[in-house]
Amino acid sequence: MLVFSLFAGLYQLNAQEQGDSTKYLFSEKIVFSGFGSPFVEFSSVNKQFAVCFGAGAAMMINHTLFLGGYFEGIMTNHYRADLQTIVDDENPKISFEHGGIWLGYIHKHSKAVHGGLSMKLGWGEIELADGEGGNPDSDYNYTDRIFNIQPQAELEMNLTKWFKVNVGVGYRIVTGIDATYPDEKGNMVNFYDSGDFNSPVGTVTLIFGGHDKKN
Repeated sequence: MLVFSLFAGLYQLNAQEQGDSTKYLFSEKIVFSGFGSPFVEFSSVNKQFAVCFGAGAAMMINHTLFLGGYFEGIMTNHYRADLQTIVDDENPKISFEHGGIWLGYIHKHSKAVHGGLSMKLGWGEIELADGEGGNPDSDYNYTDRIFNIQPQAELEMNLTKWFKVNVGVGYRIVTGIDATYPDEKGNMVNFYDSGDFNSPVGTVTLIFGGHDKKN
């Protein structure tokens, strides 16, 4: 509710600034449209530079608010040599993926260059894969189910009526990390640390979609 209220307030502010020509959400004319978007995300995983690739799609209301879904996964290689004996693999590699709800607000969409805010809320997992890309057999639970929260501020450029480029900066918060294993003293130790996944992020998004001919 807090996130929805924030976006609703920003939408109302934008409507007031545009004056009588504004298309209000609950007016007689409501414009629905949609878009599809591949994106690349740059961040840090395991204290190393990381690249994730993803895609999403959403429905837009009056070219100002959007709601949809997304999915993304890590493309770069990140190894955990300290867990070799725990997972019985010589080169355990981190796998990290998540997907879920994608919502946002676009400010003054008709301008060639304009701003916006977005939020990704996604469910996913962190796991260790072997060096060949599969999962090694293990008696330990090295898969961790997580929840991702990622707010962003963005700058968007209208290149054509159906194609835009968006660059954004934000912060990724990964919660729910709790998978453990027993160390040599019998103490339960976490496989993963939230500090290895919480990170500033930068994104480049290509937006393909239909727009109102008047805009």
